[in-house]
Amino acid sequence: MLTYLHLAILLLFRAISGYSFEKAKTYEKRNHYFLNGSSQSSDSVQGEVTQYLKKHPRDSRLIKHNYFFLDGQPARLPGCLPCPLLRKPGPFCYAHMDLGFVIEASASVKKHGKGNFKKILDFVEITIRKFSISRRKTRVGVVTYGVKTDLVFDFESEQKKSVLVRALRKASTQKLTSSNTGYALSMADYYLFNKKCNSRKEIPKVLIVITDGRSTDDVTQPAYKIKQCGVRVYGVGVGYHFSIKQLEAMSSRPVSETVFIGPFNKLQYIRDDLVKSVCYGVGGFLKKPGHKQCLCNKGRKKPSE
Repeated sequence: MLTYLHLAILLLFRAISGYSFEKAKTYEKRNHYFLNGSSQSSDSVQGEVTQYLKKHPRDSRLIKHNYFFLDGQPARLPGCLPCPLLRKPGPFCYAHMDLGFVIEASASVKKHGKGNFKKILDFVEITIRKFSISRRKTRVGVVTYGVKTDLVFDFESEQKKSVLVRALRKASTQKLTSSNTGYALSMADYYLFNKKCNSRKEIPKVLIVITDGRSTDDVTQPAYKIKQCGVRVYGVGVGYHFSIKQLEAMSSRPVSETVFIGPFNKLQYIRDDLVKSVCYGVGGFLKKPGHKQCLCNKGRKKPSE
Protein backbone atom coordinates (compact mmCIF):
# COMPACT_ATOMS: atom_id res chain seq x y z
CA MET A 1 0.00 0.00 0.00
CA LEU A 2 1.46 3.34 -1.07
CA THR A 3 1.86 5.95 1.62
CA TYR A 4 1.92 9.67 0.99
CA LEU A 5 5.71 9.59 1.38
CA HIS A 6 6.08 6.88 -1.27
CA LEU A 7 3.77 8.77 -3.61
CA ALA A 8 5.72 12.01 -3.14
CA ILE A 9 9.02 10.21 -3.85
CA LEU A 10 7.55 8.62 -6.99
CA LEU A 11 6.28 11.95 -8.33
CA LEU A 12 9.61 13.62 -7.55
CA PHE A 13 11.53 10.87 -9.33
CA ARG A 14 9.32 11.14 -12.44
CA ALA A 15 9.79 14.91 -12.52
CA ILE A 16 13.56 14.63 -12.24
CA SER A 17 13.94 11.77 -14.73
CA GLY A 18 11.93 13.77 -17.28
CA TYR A 19 14.74 16.30 -17.33
CA SER A 20 17.03 14.28 -19.53
CA PHE A 21 20.43 15.39 -20.77
CA GLU A 22 21.31 12.26 -22.72
CA LYS A 23 20.66 13.85 -26.09
CA ALA A 24 22.65 17.00 -25.37
CA LYS A 25 25.31 17.38 -28.05
CA THR A 26 27.89 20.02 -28.78
CA TYR A 27 28.52 21.33 -32.27
CA GLU A 28 31.76 23.21 -31.69
CA LYS A 29 32.10 24.83 -35.11
CA ARG A 30 28.67 26.44 -34.86
CA ASN A 31 28.88 27.14 -31.12
CA HIS A 32 25.36 25.74 -30.90
CA TYR A 33 23.82 23.19 -28.58
CA PHE A 34 20.97 20.73 -29.00
CA LEU A 35 18.91 19.69 -25.99
CA ASN A 36 16.38 16.83 -26.23
CA GLY A 37 16.31 17.13 -30.01
CA SER A 38 15.36 20.81 -30.14
CA SER A 39 17.74 23.52 -31.29
CA GLN A 40 18.48 26.11 -28.63
CA SER A 41 21.15 28.72 -28.04
CA SER A 42 23.97 28.00 -25.63
CA ASP A 43 22.68 30.72 -23.27
CA SER A 44 19.26 29.09 -23.14
CA VAL A 45 20.67 25.65 -22.37
CA GLN A 46 23.12 27.07 -19.85
CA GLY A 47 20.23 28.80 -18.10
CA GLU A 48 18.31 25.53 -17.81
CA VAL A 49 21.39 23.73 -16.52
CA THR A 50 21.97 26.44 -13.89
CA GLN A 51 18.34 26.26 -12.72
CA TYR A 52 18.53 22.49 -12.45
CA LEU A 53 21.76 22.58 -10.45
CA LYS A 54 20.28 25.04 -7.96
CA LYS A 55 17.64 22.44 -7.12
CA HIS A 56 19.94 19.41 -7.39
CA PRO A 57 23.50 20.45 -6.40
CA ARG A 58 24.53 16.81 -5.85
CA ASP A 59 24.22 16.23 -9.61
CA SER A 60 26.81 18.86 -10.55
CA ARG A 61 29.41 16.36 -11.81
CA LEU A 62 26.80 14.41 -13.77
CA ILE A 63 25.47 17.49 -15.55
CA LYS A 64 28.91 18.95 -16.17
CA HIS A 65 29.92 15.87 -18.15
CA ASN A 66 26.57 15.06 -19.79
CA TYR A 67 26.03 18.65 -20.91
CA PHE A 68 29.24 18.79 -22.90
CA PHE A 69 30.06 15.24 -23.88
CA LEU A 70 27.28 12.67 -23.88
CA ASP A 71 25.81 11.67 -27.22
CA GLY A 72 22.99 9.16 -27.16
CA GLN A 73 23.81 7.60 -23.79
CA PRO A 74 20.94 6.77 -21.43
CA ALA A 75 20.50 9.20 -18.56
CA ARG A 76 21.61 8.13 -15.09
CA LEU A 77 19.24 8.23 -12.19
CA PRO A 78 19.94 11.19 -9.90
CA GLY A 79 22.06 9.97 -7.01
CA CYS A 80 23.91 7.26 -8.94
CA LEU A 81 27.62 7.22 -8.35
CA PRO A 82 29.71 8.82 -11.13
CA CYS A 83 30.51 6.48 -13.99
CA PRO A 84 34.15 5.45 -14.47
CA LEU A 85 34.03 6.83 -18.00
CA LEU A 86 31.33 9.41 -18.74
CA ARG A 87 32.64 10.41 -22.15
CA LYS A 88 32.51 7.86 -24.93
CA PRO A 89 36.19 7.44 -25.88
CA GLY A 90 37.33 8.28 -29.38
CA PRO A 91 38.67 5.78 -31.92
CA PHE A 92 42.11 4.21 -31.54
CA CYS A 93 44.51 4.11 -34.51
CA TYR A 94 46.59 1.09 -35.50
CA ALA A 95 49.19 2.09 -38.09
CA HIS A 96 52.87 1.84 -38.98
CA MET A 97 54.34 5.34 -39.29
CA ASP A 98 56.76 7.93 -37.96
CA LEU A 99 54.69 10.66 -36.34
CA GLY A 100 56.40 13.98 -35.58
CA PHE A 101 55.12 17.07 -33.76
CA VAL A 102 56.44 20.62 -34.17
CA ILE A 103 55.06 22.68 -31.27
CA GLU A 104 55.35 26.44 -30.94
CA ALA A 105 56.89 27.36 -27.58
CA SER A 106 57.51 31.09 -28.04
CA ALA A 107 56.62 33.54 -25.26
CA SER A 108 53.59 34.64 -27.27
CA VAL A 109 51.83 31.41 -26.29
CA LYS A 110 51.88 32.47 -22.63
CA LYS A 111 51.25 36.09 -23.60
CA HIS A 112 47.89 35.17 -25.14
CA GLY A 113 46.74 33.41 -21.97
CA LYS A 114 48.06 31.87 -18.78
CA GLY A 115 48.42 28.10 -19.04
CA ASN A 116 48.09 28.04 -22.83
CA PHE A 117 51.33 26.14 -23.40
CA LYS A 118 50.22 23.42 -20.98
CA LYS A 119 46.94 23.16 -22.91
CA ILE A 120 48.92 22.54 -26.11
CA LEU A 121 51.04 19.88 -24.38
CA ASP A 122 47.86 18.27 -23.00
CA PHE A 123 46.44 18.19 -26.52
CA VAL A 124 49.59 16.52 -27.87
CA GLU A 125 49.48 14.02 -25.02
CA ILE A 126 45.86 12.96 -25.59
CA THR A 127 46.59 12.72 -29.32
CA ILE A 128 49.63 10.49 -28.77
CA ARG A 129 47.56 8.21 -26.56
CA LYS A 130 45.30 7.46 -29.52
CA PHE A 131 48.06 5.64 -31.46
CA SER A 132 49.67 2.24 -31.02
CA ILE A 133 53.10 3.47 -29.91
CA SER A 134 56.06 1.11 -30.26
CA ARG A 135 59.27 0.77 -32.28
CA ARG A 136 57.52 -1.54 -34.75
CA LYS A 137 54.29 0.43 -35.19
CA THR A 138 53.93 4.17 -34.58
CA ARG A 139 57.07 6.02 -33.48
CA VAL A 140 56.74 9.56 -32.10
CA GLY A 141 59.13 12.52 -32.07
CA VAL A 142 58.60 16.07 -30.76
CA VAL A 143 60.32 19.37 -31.53
CA THR A 144 59.49 22.70 -29.86
CA TYR A 145 60.39 26.05 -31.35
CA GLY A 146 60.37 29.81 -31.01
CA VAL A 147 63.35 31.74 -32.30
CA LYS A 148 65.41 28.59 -31.83
CA THR A 149 64.43 24.91 -32.06
CA ASP A 150 64.73 22.28 -29.32
CA LEU A 151 64.49 18.52 -29.70
CA VAL A 152 62.31 17.02 -26.94
CA PHE A 153 62.67 13.41 -28.16
CA ASP A 154 63.13 11.68 -31.51
CA PHE A 155 62.17 8.37 -33.10
CA GLU A 156 65.16 6.64 -31.57
CA SER A 157 63.98 7.44 -28.03
CA GLU A 158 62.28 4.75 -25.96
CA GLN A 159 58.87 4.37 -27.56
CA LYS A 160 56.65 3.89 -24.53
CA LYS A 161 53.72 6.21 -23.89
CA SER A 162 54.60 6.75 -20.24
CA VAL A 163 58.20 7.67 -21.12
CA LEU A 164 57.16 9.98 -23.97
CA VAL A 165 54.54 11.74 -21.85
CA ARG A 166 57.04 12.39 -19.04
CA ALA A 167 59.50 13.89 -21.52
CA LEU A 168 56.75 15.96 -23.14
CA ARG A 169 55.67 17.47 -19.83
CA LYS A 170 59.21 18.77 -19.25
CA ALA A 171 59.05 20.99 -22.34
CA SER A 172 59.05 24.73 -21.64
CA THR A 173 58.48 28.02 -23.44
CA GLN A 174 61.18 30.41 -24.66
CA LYS A 175 61.76 34.02 -23.61
CA LEU A 176 61.14 35.75 -26.96
CA THR A 177 57.75 36.16 -28.65
CA SER A 178 59.02 35.66 -32.21
CA SER A 179 58.57 32.28 -33.89
CA ASN A 180 60.47 30.88 -36.87
CA THR A 181 58.17 28.14 -38.10
CA GLY A 182 60.08 27.70 -41.37
CA TYR A 183 63.33 27.11 -39.51
CA ALA A 184 61.52 24.68 -37.18
CA LEU A 185 60.33 22.70 -40.21
CA SER A 186 63.91 22.43 -41.47
CA MET A 187 65.12 21.29 -38.04
CA ALA A 188 62.28 18.75 -37.79
CA ASP A 189 63.44 17.39 -41.15
CA TYR A 190 66.97 17.12 -39.76
CA TYR A 191 66.17 15.83 -36.26
CA LEU A 192 63.29 13.51 -37.11
CA PHE A 193 63.17 12.53 -40.77
CA ASN A 194 66.79 13.04 -41.91
CA LYS A 195 67.56 15.44 -44.74
CA LYS A 196 68.60 12.56 -47.04
CA CYS A 197 65.22 10.86 -46.60
CA ASN A 198 66.93 7.70 -45.37
CA SER A 199 64.85 7.18 -42.24
CA ARG A 200 62.64 4.08 -42.70
CA LYS A 201 61.83 4.65 -46.35
CA GLU A 202 59.04 2.08 -46.41
CA ILE A 203 57.19 3.63 -43.44
CA PRO A 204 54.75 6.55 -43.92
CA LYS A 205 55.82 9.81 -42.30
CA VAL A 206 53.55 12.46 -40.75
CA LEU A 207 54.37 15.84 -39.23
CA ILE A 208 51.83 17.85 -37.20
CA VAL A 209 52.70 21.55 -36.80
CA ILE A 210 50.96 23.35 -33.92
CA THR A 211 51.22 27.14 -33.87
CA ASP A 212 49.40 30.06 -32.27
CA GLY A 213 50.88 32.91 -34.30
CA ARG A 214 52.34 34.14 -37.57
CA SER A 215 55.81 32.93 -38.51
CA THR A 216 58.49 35.59 -38.92
CA ASP A 217 60.23 33.58 -41.64
CA ASP A 218 59.11 31.83 -44.81
CA VAL A 219 57.31 28.50 -44.35
CA THR A 220 56.58 27.60 -47.98
CA GLN A 221 60.05 26.49 -49.08
CA PRO A 222 60.93 24.44 -45.96
CA ALA A 223 57.51 22.80 -46.08
CA TYR A 224 58.01 21.96 -49.77
CA LYS A 225 61.37 20.33 -49.05
CA ILE A 226 60.06 18.19 -46.21
CA LYS A 227 57.04 17.12 -48.27
CA GLN A 228 59.41 16.09 -51.09
CA CYS A 229 60.73 13.42 -48.70
CA GLY A 230 57.23 11.93 -48.52
CA VAL A 231 56.23 13.56 -45.23
CA ARG A 232 52.54 14.39 -44.95
CA VAL A 233 52.21 17.71 -43.09
CA TYR A 234 49.24 18.75 -40.94
CA GLY A 235 48.71 22.27 -39.59
CA VAL A 236 46.91 23.05 -36.32
CA GLY A 237 46.16 26.72 -35.65
CA VAL A 238 45.47 27.54 -32.02
CA GLY A 239 43.85 30.72 -30.70
CA TYR A 240 43.16 33.76 -32.86
CA HIS A 241 46.55 35.09 -33.97
CA PHE A 242 47.80 32.44 -36.42
CA SER A 243 47.91 32.92 -40.18
CA ILE A 244 45.53 30.62 -42.04
CA LYS A 245 47.48 31.30 -45.27
CA GLN A 246 50.70 30.04 -43.67
CA LEU A 247 48.91 26.98 -42.30
CA GLU A 248 47.57 26.11 -45.74
CA ALA A 249 50.94 26.82 -47.40
CA MET A 250 52.81 24.37 -45.16
CA SER A 251 50.11 21.66 -45.02
CA SER A 252 49.68 18.83 -47.49
CA ARG A 253 46.79 18.71 -49.94
CA PRO A 254 43.84 18.69 -49.65
CA VAL A 255 43.88 21.31 -46.88
CA SER A 256 40.31 20.38 -45.94
CA GLU A 257 41.78 17.20 -44.44
CA THR A 258 45.07 18.55 -43.08
CA VAL A 259 44.30 21.95 -41.52
CA PHE A 260 42.60 22.16 -38.12
CA ILE A 261 41.87 25.20 -35.96
CA GLY A 262 40.50 25.74 -32.49
CA PRO A 263 40.78 27.90 -29.33
CA PHE A 264 43.15 26.84 -26.56
CA ASN A 265 40.42 25.60 -24.24
CA LYS A 266 38.64 23.53 -26.92
CA LEU A 267 41.51 21.67 -28.56
CA GLN A 268 40.22 18.32 -27.29
CA TYR A 269 37.26 18.63 -29.66
CA ILE A 270 39.45 18.42 -32.79
CA ARG A 271 41.53 15.49 -31.50
CA ASP A 272 39.39 12.67 -32.90
CA ASP A 273 39.06 14.27 -36.36
CA LEU A 274 42.82 14.79 -36.48
CA VAL A 275 43.55 11.20 -35.42
CA LYS A 276 41.09 9.89 -38.00
CA SER A 277 42.61 11.95 -40.83
CA VAL A 278 46.18 10.95 -39.91
CA CYS A 279 45.28 7.29 -39.49
CA TYR A 280 43.45 6.92 -42.78
CA GLY A 281 46.07 9.04 -44.55
CA VAL A 282 48.80 6.45 -43.83
CA GLY A 283 46.63 3.41 -44.54
CA GLY A 284 45.94 2.55 -40.89
CA PHE A 285 42.65 1.47 -39.40
CA LEU A 286 40.58 2.72 -36.49
CA LYS A 287 39.26 0.51 -33.75
CA LYS A 288 36.05 1.90 -32.36
CA PRO A 289 35.62 1.53 -28.59
CA GLY A 290 32.66 -0.24 -27.05
CA HIS A 291 29.71 1.84 -25.85
CA LYS A 292 29.52 1.89 -22.05
CA GLN A 293 26.14 2.53 -20.51
CA CYS A 294 25.95 4.81 -17.52
CA LEU A 295 23.22 3.47 -15.22
CA CYS A 296 22.88 2.58 -11.56
CA ASN A 297 23.52 -1.05 -10.71
CA LYS A 298 20.38 -2.97 -9.97
CA GLY A 299 19.40 -2.68 -6.36
CA ARG A 300 21.66 0.27 -5.56
CA LYS A 301 19.96 2.71 -3.22
CA LYS A 302 19.87 6.42 -3.79
CA PRO A 303 22.03 8.16 -1.17
CA SER A 304 20.16 10.18 1.39
CA GLU A 305 19.89 13.92 0.77
